Amino acid sequence: MNPASVLQTVPLVIGTILVFLYHRRCEKEKRKFEYEMIFHCYVNSIVLTTAGVLFVAAYVEALRDFIPELGAYIAIAAVVLGHMAWQTLKEKVFLSEQEQLTAENEEIEKIVSERSFQGSMSQNGLKDLLILVDIQNDFFNSGKLEVPNTESLIDPLNQLLDCARKRNCKIILTRDWHPENHRSFKGFGGIWPQHCVRGTHGAEFHSRLDKTDDMEIVNIGIDNEAPDYSAFDDARMEKIIDSKDIRTIYVAGIALEYCVLATCLSALKYGKPIIALEPYIRSGSTDKGEIERYWEELTSRGVIRAKNIAGCISLHTQSS
Repeated sequence: MNPASVLQTVPLVIGTILVFLYHRRCEKEKRKFEYEMIFHCYVNSIVLTTAGVLFVAAYVEALRDFIPELGAYIAIAAVVLGHMAWQTLKEKVFLSEQEQLTAENEEIEKIVSERSFQGSMSQNGLKDLLILVDIQNDFFNSGKLEVPNTESLIDPLNQLLDCARKRNCKIILTRDWHPENHRSFKGFGGIWPQHCVRGTHGAEFHSRLDKTDDMEIVNIGIDNEAPDYSAFDDARMEKIIDSKDIRTIYVAGIALEYCVLATCLSALKYGKPIIALEPYIRSGSTDKGEIERYWEELTSRGVIRAKNIAGCISLHTQSS
């Protein structure tokens, strides 16, 4: 092989090495930050491949005659990387909304069964309490304070409610029920847009939620005196949860970082097992690290994080 041929292969070798190294980096980033970083990784690999071969061409005089070949190599690398990026994004990111909903519901259907609240009625007459937090229009699609992925929550929650009713659990629905000038709103000292103002459509429960008249409704944030997030701001909750008839408290709903968190933590002081049902909870944040920190706060304080209901019932039975 003559020197000219060797020099012609240098850009291709450099480009190939850079592509490989940056593809490995992308794979690591994909695992760490899911797919929101993957596109940037591939763009970076193309840019650095281009910069690398042009740098060599600029400073090695013998390569300047091969600029067209370098351009071809860069174009090939860009096509290959672009195809890889497209396949990744198509398979993992660009799923249709219906496909996402179907996949999630299929998974949750495995969790929900006639065994969901098995043991909720024991021989001594104790019953469990299910608290559904803020299943209101303003937290769903096109609401004033929309929370991601809430529409997929309704069908599983209805299955959950059906199981709870069959097991004679007590069911409480909480709702934000704010005055127009609530202190949590922007313009009145708070950080939130106006939402769930009492008497408005946004404050109503989601139309597809299978609500029945025997479910008790508890209001959150009804004035500017009490705290804003916990269901236990309502004095009736203390009577309900402090009853000797209530054994275990299950919590589900919207949103993990605020009303769900506050309700779970407020319930701990009553000395009963508190179980947060993760498949039936949605978070305002989409940052997995941030979401995990809230779960860690709950579990570090004594709340049980349940991936499925049957599992947490089993856990409670073993510990009681």
